[in-house]
Amino acid sequence: MAIDIIAENRKILEKRAAALARVEVARDDRLRLEVTSFHLGKECYAVETSLTKEVISLDGLTPLPCVPPFIAGIMNVRGRILSLIDVKRLLGLPGECADDSKVIILSSGTMEFGLVVDTIDGVISIPTEEIQETMPTIDEKRNAYFRGITAARMIILDGGYMLNDPDLVIHENVL
Repeated sequence: MAIDIIAENRKILEKRAAALARVEVARDDRLRLEVTSFHLGKECYAVETSLTKEVISLDGLTPLPCVPPFIAGIMNVRGRILSLIDVKRLLGLPGECADDSKVIILSSGTMEFGLVVDTIDGVISIPTEEIQETMPTIDEKRNAYFRGITAARMIILDGGYMLNDPDLVIHENVL
């Protein structure tokens, strides 16, 4: 009797798990990309939420000597040291980090760092068919950071590429 109840409960749980695990497709049957939208100056950018660990305020930035200009510095986030990348400098945009800047923490499991941005707009879902190739006028190195652009001129950064780019990892010893 107890074995029957356990088997029945297991079937119910497996059915629930299968229902929760189904990939959701938008109502119009198009695949969508969920992104965290943010601003750098007057331009709108985004990065995939699947790589976004959290969003925090820029608090306690410590600049570092002898690093490339796109490294804003480091910050203590609940006891762990996080490297911060100034996205404006990385992409060759004008402007500096402000005191009220936000940090989007990207994580792939093996690599983690923060992107310093001006403001966070929120999370939105974009149909993947609306994402166009980036502009060929941008130099090849910076173009690698772009996944695409939407008709509304939102530039989607390739967070996966950024997390795996060896140029964003500093291996320099200072004597």
